[in-house]
Amino acid sequence: MIAKKSVIVFLTSLFTVFGGTLIAQQGGMQIPQGMPMAPPTPEQIQAQMKQMVQMMFSQIDTDSSGSISLDEYKKMLEMMRPAQSSDGESEEETAERIKKEFEDADSDDDDALSLDEMVELAMKQMKADQREQMKREVQRMLPQFDGDKNGSISFDEYTKMYKTITAGMPMPSGGQETEEEETDRLKQEFEDGDSDDDDALSEDEMVELVFKLMDPTASDQE
Repeated sequence: MIAKKSVIVFLTSLFTVFGGTLIAQQGGMQIPQGMPMAPPTPEQIQAQMKQMVQMMFSQIDTDSSGSISLDEYKKMLEMMRPAQSSDGESEEETAERIKKEFEDADSDDDDALSLDEMVELAMKQMKADQREQMKREVQRMLPQFDGDKNGSISFDEYTKMYKTITAGMPMPSGGQETEEEETDRLKQEFEDGDSDDDDALSEDEMVELVFKLMDPTASDQE
């Protein structure tokens, strides 16, 4: 339990964008100033997302059918994401992308999105956005701890990163790890993240490791 709490302190300090933070930034949750935010559980995130989608859902379901048509979905996107077009994307390409997004989310193929389907779609999009922002954060931080400038993080560098970021931080109540326990935990995390067994963590492996530590079920759900 102590180890898990210290991992949370480390990760919430290292990465400000992960499960629930996007919701918090939209006003869904309040984060005490000056304190690292303990990550909400997947169930809490899902419940918060459902509440937010439900509020939007009731405004967009103009025919009160209890589901969202493609046209209504497009209107919802205009409210949630005013700039829908990606760089260099034509209007036709944007329309095709939105249509495919809608069809992929329509799991029962009834040409409409139910509330639950909308929540699943919103969760999927949130995770995709988190992953992109997480990757940018790793790209920003990796050079600071990549001492030999080989583009990856060794175990010693990973340990240094952890100790540097958590130095002087108040740890959660419940006791402290011994130095040996901390080393063993970090070693296990590092080995779990090193998917190609090359004794180093690449940029992509660092991103995947953080997601796995924050939500062990995330990889299975994607």
